[in-house]
Amino acid sequence: MSATDERREFVRVDASLVVQFNPAGSSVKIYASGGVGRAEPNDVLGTWNHVRRTVTNPLHNEGDTVTPQLLLRLDWLLSELLSSLAKVGPPQIQVPRPTAVSIGGTGIRFQSVVGVAVDDVLDLMVILPIFMPIHCSVKVIRVRSQIVNDQVVHHIATVFTAISEEDREQVIQYTFRRQSEIIRQRNQQLVTV
Repeated sequence: MSATDERREFVRVDASLVVQFNPAGSSVKIYASGGVGRAEPNDVLGTWNHVRRTVTNPLHNEGDTVTPQLLLRLDWLLSELLSSLAKVGPPQIQVPRPTAVSIGGTGIRFQSVVGVAVDDVLDLMVILPIFMPIHCSVKVIRVRSQIVNDQVVHHIATVFTAISEEDREQVIQYTFRRQSEIIRQRNQQLVTV
């Protein structure tokens, strides 16, 4: 691996992604955002709106005219289904919600309402846009807790301990795409001011 390739791994970007984890060896899967409680229609639709914005982003389907039309139809259908399910669903349901992350080729930092300890090993899944689940194992290197709106929020910093090269490459490519998107948005804001 060249020095340039190694530096690519250290690029990080802030984003809002769905993160699910469990202590290594445990079968209990936890969404970092919490997501446990009565699923209100707006909660479910809010999650779907995040998916919709990601999927309909022009960066992901340049030159494609059929896909956006199909996605709009699926969007309507899924919105109706999810809204109905939220109304009749069980009182305690996990709803995947995006959480604030900082991600790069060497690890991920994320917020969670569920605490962990330094040196814990977690099996983690993070979903990159458009819907690309990245499965890996991480080691917790730092935990900082704070109270936000009467709830304890843990800022968990981790390093990848087991991740396939393909998944690492997907993470690195995502960081570059997201960084480019952030720069483009910032430049557009400067032009309009």
